[in-house]
This record gives sequence, structure tokens and C-alpha cells, in this order.
Amino acid sequence: MTVDLAVLLTCFNRRETTLRCLAGVHAQRGLDDVTLSVIVVDDGGDDGTSAAIAREFPEVIVVQGDGSLYWTGGMRRADEVGSRTRPDFLLWLNDDVDLKPDAVRELLDAADATMRRSLIVGTVRDPDTGRASYGGYLQTDKRRPLRMLRVEPNGSLQPVHTMNGNVVLVPREVRVAVGPLDAGLPHNMADMEYAFRARRAGWEVNVSPSFVGSCAANRDKARWVDPAFPLRERVRALTSPKGLPPRAWLQFTRRHCGWRWPRYFAGPYVRSIVCRIAPTGDLGGRSGATGEVRVVHVLNELKRSGAEVMLLNAANDFRNAGVRSSVMSLGGASEDAVVDLFTRAGYPVVQAGQRPSLLRFLRSYHRELRLLHPQCVHVHPERRSLLTCLMPRLMGMDVVRTIHNNFGFEGVLWARKTLERQILRVARVQTVAVSPSVQANERNRFRNPTTLVFNWYDDGRFVPPSAAMKQSAREAFAIPANRRVVAVIGNCSHVKNHGLLLDAMALIPAAHRPILLHVGNGDTCVDERQQCEDIGISDDVMFLGSLDDVLPVLLAADQFVMPSLYEGMSIAALEALASGLPLRVAPVAGLLDLVALFDTVQAVALDPKSWAVSLEAVTQTPELAGPSGDQTERTRQLFGIARGVDQYVRLYRQSAHRTRARRDSAMGTVFR
Repeated sequence: MTVDLAVLLTCFNRRETTLRCLAGVHAQRGLDDVTLSVIVVDDGGDDGTSAAIAREFPEVIVVQGDGSLYWTGGMRRADEVGSRTRPDFLLWLNDDVDLKPDAVRELLDAADATMRRSLIVGTVRDPDTGRASYGGYLQTDKRRPLRMLRVEPNGSLQPVHTMNGNVVLVPREVRVAVGPLDAGLPHNMADMEYAFRARRAGWEVNVSPSFVGSCAANRDKARWVDPAFPLRERVRALTSPKGLPPRAWLQFTRRHCGWRWPRYFAGPYVRSIVCRIAPTGDLGGRSGATGEVRVVHVLNELKRSGAEVMLLNAANDFRNAGVRSSVMSLGGASEDAVVDLFTRAGYPVVQAGQRPSLLRFLRSYHRELRLLHPQCVHVHPERRSLLTCLMPRLMGMDVVRTIHNNFGFEGVLWARKTLERQILRVARVQTVAVSPSVQANERNRFRNPTTLVFNWYDDGRFVPPSAAMKQSAREAFAIPANRRVVAVIGNCSHVKNHGLLLDAMALIPAAHRPILLHVGNGDTCVDERQQCEDIGISDDVMFLGSLDDVLPVLLAADQFVMPSLYEGMSIAALEALASGLPLRVAPVAGLLDLVALFDTVQAVALDPKSWAVSLEAVTQTPELAGPSGDQTERTRQLFGIARGVDQYVRLYRQSAHRTRARRDSAMGTVFR
């Protein structure tokens, strides 16, 4: 039995593309039982497409438009002409699709397998990436009807909820029951709406068993979300026929978005105003799954602290993994030397600054995010975390937030921080904890689930020293041969609790007192120097200030100490472990994680007498100072750069994937 098939196309000033598509149609194999007709609507083009078609494919029916039809109008006009002969099938075809030779045969066989009760969606792949670029979609959340996942062919028919109209076979029975494309949707969403309408009428929508051809994904950022254009032009682009005209978008959302339709209706217009940023690459292409990912790290004032040190150490690793990173400082007093280190490491640094008012801060933060247009924003500070996480979410970016410490908030502040964390959970901010204790604290105190990603240190530099290296480092600090050395590294603050350490030093007899190498600056540094003067230990404490490189200090030391009141996962402690030093730490969450992992890390009660006993033991028990290669290797396995970077890169790529998926599923896939 002969099958009548009408192929429908619409075009505008893409002569070579259209001719190539028509050549692909006429090169189809296995159509001996098919009577083929082709209808092309040339919507007012002036590049000679109609004449070229008449010359090369005289059997093709060319219908002229006036330039106002757009995709839906052009396909409706082609449908009107093609349906006059009552064909068994209509084939929607975009003129930028290159069909494989047996594509039409596969679509017809699939329709027969469904007893012609289904739209058959032809999935096409991007020629650059090999991944699906257009096809069918499954709704992933009934509560969010436009959150969808593109379906890849798997060798058999797969039911889907909606579709792109690039390649769609429409049986006559479906066309008669459902009707033509909705004229109220001039360019976008009409194909998706048709599939929704067909399913409501009781028909099926299935994707083809295999790819039917190729079609490059549209990687151009829509003007209405492009920060390079002023607000007026963005709104004009959004409300134009090729965007989401308010009347058409209202009709679509009210019909297919359930009781949440007001949110979906308002969403694009709000995002256009705040300038939603979305990645420009396809999921499997140059941006997202395998290519470059743009990440902005949000930090307080830049100083030599944990997060900053980790980012500097991992700069090359992130770059080699395809992550293009920049740094935004929200503080007003960044250290120039640290800013210079970031710049030399390849991180562009921008300063949003501490503005005198909240409104000015938000404006500054929003402006910098627009200029950087990342796919993922990585927020590190606890301060203003609700605002710094929600702003990029409202702009359409994914957010990763790292909790760097065990926060013991209580009372009203606990209630506020708990509420903030729940809001960020609803906003789908991915939260990371840097240690098991931080993870447990967030879960138990704030009911905030997190992903565990250990902090890391520079495992290429910090290793146990040879005897010659140790001797050289001691000579650099002019340390007498008969003196033991204890090192403490950390910014001077109440939390670091250096005052307790100094009081403990004063309790040790001068003959047994070690030398304390003190690295760091901060709010309490002047007070600590004065404390040394007052208790008579100035000759035993070397205040070294903030150092670009702490390795010589660890090479010279016999023991590392950390009496902090709370910690997350100290980078300095990891560097000391990798250098083979024994550690004495406060019995607080974060540091107790290390006590559980290493026999050479011991907790000391937070009182001066206990610390005095521990410090004095360094001078009386030489074996404490012996470096441990096993300790270094275990430290590298748990806290090496490669492991942490790999985990974060996966999070960043998932973020880029989700951001692109939202753009595709909500509206981006229908921009042609």
C-alpha cells in the first residue's frame, strides 16, 4: 500500500542551508512505497532561495510569505497547503537539519509500530559534540512542569511529554484530532504546546529509536538575557514575536503550567530585568559536561587564609580541568600582596566592596556578577551568605556554597542562621562541608545536609625535610642548636586563641622552654606582642608576621600547635602533617577530625597548664620531633589537591549542566 507523505518546511534567507536540507530529503532511501511531496514556505526572503529551489528541485512546492509568518505561521501555511491532498503523514522539518539517508523510513516504521497513534519525534545530534541537540523531553518534576530532561535515543521508542519541532512525523489521525499549530504562539513554544495538546487529547508522543540526523545546537545567548544589551533592548527582544510575547506566553503558561502559571509567566520578564545569565554552550559541548566552566569565587577581604591558600594552590589544576575561575572580594581591606598572588596565579580579581548601605552593596554585587557572567558562583563567606547566594540564583546561575567552619550560633542568631540555610535549600544551593565535624554540625545544629569535600594543601611542596634542609631552615631563623622549635600559623584573632599559648610558654622553666615561631597578623597581634613583654617571654617568641611561604617555618619546627577555639579543617595543620610534624591541638570539632585520623595528632585541654606540659615535652622527648613518611602519604591521600579539585570540578560541571538544562527546558531550546 502506498503511503502519502508531505514534508513541510519554512525558511527565511538561508538559501544554502535550505538547499542542503532539500537534497537530504531527496536522498532518502527505502521509500519505494512512499509518495513524497515537499512544501516550502519562503517567508519574504530576498536571498534568492525560491529561485534556487525552483531551479534545483522543480517538483517542490514553494509558497511565498510576507515576512511576518515566523516559524509557527510558516509551518501553518505549509500545513494548510500540504493537508489539501489528505496525506497519511505530515513531516515537520527545520531547514537546518541534515537527515541521515534512512531517517524518513525509520520514522514511518516507528509510526506503524504505534498504530499511527503517536507523534514521532526525530532526535538530532549536534555535529560538534555528538550529543542530542533537539528532540523529546521528559518532565522531571510534576510540580515544575517546565523542568525537563532531554531524552537520548536508546534503540527503541521512548514516550516523552513534549518535543522540539525540528523533525516530527505527524500521522493524519493525530493532525485531524489535534489540529494545526497554535497561531497564538508566533515563533516559540508552539512545538512544545502541540505535544502537550496531543497528549491531553489522548495521543502519544514518542522519540525515534535512533538519531535521524544532525542539527547544530543554538549556542547564541538570547538578547533578552544578554547583559551586553541595555534593559530596553532586552525587554524589546523578549516581547518580540521571536521571544515570548506577553499574550502568547500568558496563553501557554495558563494552559500548561497548572496553578503555578503566574510564577512561570512572570519568570522570563523578571530575569530579563535582573539580566539572567546562562551558559552559552551545549550540555555536551564546549561549556558544561566536558569543556570550559566559568566559576566566580566569592570571598571576604583577601588575606592569607584557608580558602585563599587552597585556591592559589589549585590554580593550575582547575585551569587544566577546564575551569576558568575569577575571584570577587566583598571586603574593603584586602591585602595587596594576596591580590597580587591571585593575579599572578591567573585569577582575575574584582572588588564588590563593603558598601555603606545594603542597597548599594547589592547593586555592586549584581553589577559585578553581570560583568563576569559565570555559570557557577562559589560562595565561601558566612557573612551575608543568604544575599550572596540568592542574588546569583535570581540571575539564573547555580551556586555552590562551602561551609568552612563549625559555627556554634545560639539563640536568636541560631534561629536566623537556621532559617537562612533552609531558604538556601529551597533555592537549591549546593552546600559543601570541609570536614566530617562541619558536616555533622550543619546536620545536627541547623538540619542542613551537605556534601563532604575535604580541604587540601599543596602536596607537591610539603614533604618531610632531610636533615640538611632542617638545619638550613633553623640557621635562617638563627635558632641555637640546643633549642627545640614549636610553630603556630594562623591569623591573630580571638578564635585562634594564641594568648593561651603564650601563657603556657610563661609556665615553662626558661631552660626547658622551646622557641615559638609565630606566623600571622590580625586584630590581636599587637596585644599578643604586649602580652609577651608583660610575661617575660619576648626572647622566646619570634613574630614573623604574614608570610607568602610558610614552608621554611615548618622545616625548622619540631612540633606544630593549634589552640583554636573552633576550626573547620585547617590548611596549616594539613601542611604540618605533610611535613612530618607531630601536632598538638585543641579538643574542638574540626581538629578532633585529625585526632581521629592520625596517631601523631593529640588533643590538649584548653588551659595553660596542660599546654605548658605539652610544650615542655618537646624539649624532653626528642622522638616527638621525628618526621613520619607514612603520615605524609596518608595526608596526601586524604587531602591532596587532585582529590579535592576533582570533587569540586564535578560540582561545577553539574552546576553548568543544570543551568543549561533550565535554560533549555524552560525556553532556551525553542529559540531558533
